[in-house]
Amino acid sequence: MVVSEYQPTAEENLFLSYYDALIRETIYARSHFKIWELMIDSIKEYSHEFNNAPHFFRFTIKSHLDDVILTLSRILDENEKSLSIWKFLCYVEQNRSMFSTQAFQKRIKNSEDREYSLRTHIPIRFHDILEHRNILYGLQKEIETIKKWRDKKLAHIDIKSHIKNEKITLKRDQIENIIDTLGSILNKYSIAYNQTGWLIKFVGENDFESVLDAIRFRIVENKKLLEAMKMGKNVVNDEHF
Repeated sequence: MVVSEYQPTAEENLFLSYYDALIRETIYARSHFKIWELMIDSIKEYSHEFNNAPHFFRFTIKSHLDDVILTLSRILDENEKSLSIWKFLCYVEQNRSMFSTQAFQKRIKNSEDREYSLRTHIPIRFHDILEHRNILYGLQKEIETIKKWRDKKLAHIDIKSHIKNEKITLKRDQIENIIDTLGSILNKYSIAYNQTGWLIKFVGENDFESVLDAIRFRIVENKKLLEAMKMGKNVVNDEHF
């Protein structure tokens, strides 16, 4: 861990800001993907609830997946002018010395678990950066599909693609693998820097189910009210209005 007495260099501060921006984007992508996935899987069980507001839910579900594609395209685009995973790897390659055990030792010299941290520290080697680039190159087919999806379906509507009704799709496990890969790569460098990393699982990603349960409850209650009215009962309850 980084103790308060240690003051990061300008290069280290830049690394920390790059890492923080990319890991947050990765977490957001995963949270939107999981919400989309859970909502899609809930359609059968909550079909009646979804049909009470079909346009709302259809656009909500689509917006989550669109956000995943747009976010991943920003992170993975080699030609992106803003920060990408490729620029991140170039930066850590140019400043690999900050991930050495010697540099790490300076950062934790006043830490209570200093001895354990030093024993378990694994510095970044050039081979690690090369391996991460190769892993990403191995995902080029999926990355190209994401860019194509963004460019032809989201950023603007491609006329030829629209006329041909061209389908641009990815399997769920392909998207999940990309997100997990990004999280693993980014945390590798953060752990080497100060032995900290982020969990990419988003807390409360299935909270939307409480909304569906509330809709279900209201449908049941309204049905009871209507049945009571049909039977001629004088029922007044402000919770139903």
